[in-house]
Amino acid sequence: GCNLQGEIPNSLFELENLSLFSVIGNLLEGELEVDKFLKHKMLVSVELCFNKLSLLVNGKNPSNASLSRIQGLGLASCNLKEFPHFLQDMPELSYLYMPNNNVNAFPSWMWGKTSLRGLIVSHNSLIGNISPLICNLKSLVHLDLSFNNLTGMVPSCLGSSIQSLQSLVLKGNKLSGPVPQTYMITSALRMIDLSNNNLHGQIPRALLKCRMLEYIDISHNQMNDSFPCWLGTHPELKVVALRDNHLY
Repeated sequence: GCNLQGEIPNSLFELENLSLFSVIGNLLEGELEVDKFLKHKMLVSVELCFNKLSLLVNGKNPSNASLSRIQGLGLASCNLKEFPHFLQDMPELSYLYMPNNNVNAFPSWMWGKTSLRGLIVSHNSLIGNISPLICNLKSLVHLDLSFNNLTGMVPSCLGSSIQSLQSLVLKGNKLSGPVPQTYMITSALRMIDLSNNNLHGQIPRALLKCRMLEYIDISHNQMNDSFPCWLGTHPELKVVALRDNHLY
């Protein structure tokens, strides 16, 4: 956030002990070779978000990716049209932040990235259904696929298979069908945002099992149910948004 301009100087990549590299919110431009930050043995976090940068990958599988120790990678507004293939070979990647790109599909190898704790792919061009294979990501804590063009139903396994999940944000899509009824009694869910979709049916009473729930937004859908007074029994609930449905 310093209004820095021009290209990222190569000299920065010669700092052998660099562990955090963040240039978020500047006016940096030009092509950035991925190999430059994959080769670092100490680098654990790279944040390139909200600039005018373009990633340049030398070959489909950079040789340094499998040796990378990077855990957090921020690639928001990096002019990406697909998930960079080198992500598949990064063994310690746990947080992927990729909003504001033009990605339209998840690659099949994504569902094998079981180390992922955060997957943020909002404001992209994702189409089609949410694959139930997403529930292979058992370590997920934060999932945000908001403001895409996703269709079909919300996978029921999101509420039952991923017990670590704390925030589920799917707002601003074209999802249809009911809100899943399956939620674990040990659920860690704190935030559920399914607003601005085409969901219908009843508000699932199984949400009573989510005793840590603090925020729920299902506004701007087609829910048809009596007013959920039972939500008042939640000990941690602070925000409830139900507007523009068919509640009575």
